[in-house]
Amino acid sequence: MMFVFYFLIGIVVGSFINVFIDRTIAGRSLIYPPSICDNCHKKLKAYNLIPIFSYIFQGGRCSFCKNKIKIQYPIIEIICGLIYVIIIYLVDNFILGIVVSTVISLLLGMSIIDIKTKNIYIKHLVILFILCFGMGFSRYWIKIDIVIKSIFLVITLLLGYILSIKNKAGFGDFILIAILTTSMYFNEISIFFLNIGIIGLIIGVVLITKKKNLKYEIPFVPIISLSYFSTILLELLKF
Repeated sequence: MMFVFYFLIGIVVGSFINVFIDRTIAGRSLIYPPSICDNCHKKLKAYNLIPIFSYIFQGGRCSFCKNKIKIQYPIIEIICGLIYVIIIYLVDNFILGIVVSTVISLLLGMSIIDIKTKNIYIKHLVILFILCFGMGFSRYWIKIDIVIKSIFLVITLLLGYILSIKNKAGFGDFILIAILTTSMYFNEISIFFLNIGIIGLIIGVVLITKKKNLKYEIPFVPIISLSYFSTILLELLKF
């Protein structure tokens, strides 16, 4: 029964992530105006906004204009639901599990935004920093080695800045990496960077081969996000 509860929390968050993605790309507020149909622009009713179930009951179409609703919406909701079930189940502390799941869900949204726009937004990084800092504060490192951690962050950001001015990488990607490391132990950080290298290589080869263009700009946020999720998952499973 608790799994159902966790899943419901996750799909509600997933519904918000869909709004987060669409409105960020469109340059609109997350709060106002109320949700509307992408096609006919009519204001959606409460029964049109029930995660997953509205999509199923409406046959994947708008109840007003009958145009197809993006399959992205239920997929994101299901993914977030599964994230919450897996993470909260594996994390001993319920509140910490919620925070970790929310961070990963936010990264999912940022990944899709990066794929579609090649942009990372400062306001999203600020929110992520608050969540990750809260995670770090509830763990061990921040109480004893904040100085060492701060030095590590400065080095990461400095490296990112140097690479960005040489057009070798985006500075925003390194800010994201630095923020995520505030929530991890040092052994996790090592695994995190290793995962970035492995996952980045695999995705890079696949995309470049598909595009047949060595200069193809690869969105890096999905690689960072997947690396972070896999690192956290490996730590929780104690592999």
